[in-house]
Amino acid sequence: MAKLDSTLSRYFPSRYRRGRSLQVRSSFKQFYAQDHSLSPPKFLGTLSRGASETFARRMDFKSTRKSKRKAVSADKEFAQSTVKSSSGAVLNELELGQPCLQCNNCSTGFHKHTWRHKCDTCDCPRYNHDIRHKGHVTLEQRMGEAMTEEAERAKEKAIKLGYAWVPGDLQDDEVDSYFSQLPKNLVPALGSMGERDRDRRLILQLPGPDYFESLCTTLKLGGKGNFREIKKYREDQAFGVGEVFKLGKGKKSNMACHKCEVKITMGTFAIKSKKFESHIAWHPHCFTCAVCELPLVDLGFFWRNGFLFCGRHWAEQLRPRCATCDQVRSSTTSRHTEA
Repeated sequence: MAKLDSTLSRYFPSRYRRGRSLQVRSSFKQFYAQDHSLSPPKFLGTLSRGASETFARRMDFKSTRKSKRKAVSADKEFAQSTVKSSSGAVLNELELGQPCLQCNNCSTGFHKHTWRHKCDTCDCPRYNHDIRHKGHVTLEQRMGEAMTEEAERAKEKAIKLGYAWVPGDLQDDEVDSYFSQLPKNLVPALGSMGERDRDRRLILQLPGPDYFESLCTTLKLGGKGNFREIKKYREDQAFGVGEVFKLGKGKKSNMACHKCEVKITMGTFAIKSKKFESHIAWHPHCFTCAVCELPLVDLGFFWRNGFLFCGRHWAEQLRPRCATCDQVRSSTTSRHTEA
């Protein structure tokens, strides 16, 4: 039976086992139990001409895809995708060959599907793979904005202190004390797992198609107005950056966390923003997205209906996101159907 499964895998690829291909595999096993001389090609010939041609095209596509993968230069471990925003921000992501963090079926690593936002090897979403940036990326760059002088200074300060990012409102001697309040896996020390976790959250919480026009295919389908409308509303009304401060002398001692409603202890750090009233603050571990519950990367947040969101889930509050291409749907786009 193991040899039979191995033979069937060549004719009925695993990526097509769901649906029609699964039915054909099941039917073949039933006929094979009665007649062991039956071979997969012979069985395919008994199917309708249309079904045979469909499977033939699938097998040709699979062999062509394998040939292309073998043609990848051996001296390049990973290939990168480069995009540029309208403001001049450049984003480089290392994706080809990156392992999947969700399943054990991704033997060759990530290979991008022709147009779906998933891996062509294991069918898992792209963001479930160990995709990472090439070099250091800031929150502004990830959102497609040009680097300002202030952002450059903050970046240099963080690297000087040995971190990928540090709160800009703290003094140098307060940075280590602030990070001591966080779990070790969330501390973005250079070269640590915390830095990798921050990099992955940048990619997950701030999807490229939401911020880079070159990645948003809906622009070609009449969604340019929708893209720019959401961008303007995001910048003017929703987006903000949390400010870290230490609750000590001169601060209100009765301040409670906006999320867990527990009183913030004097002498500890808290997070606030100019978008809210002065008495609204959060514990550092409570400053998370209301949907995915992940810490908001570099304290960049989006506010809606009294809740904090990451960029991905804030956009999904306005328009549904296509599960196939990972882009926010436009009312003028007919291609985005339920997936």
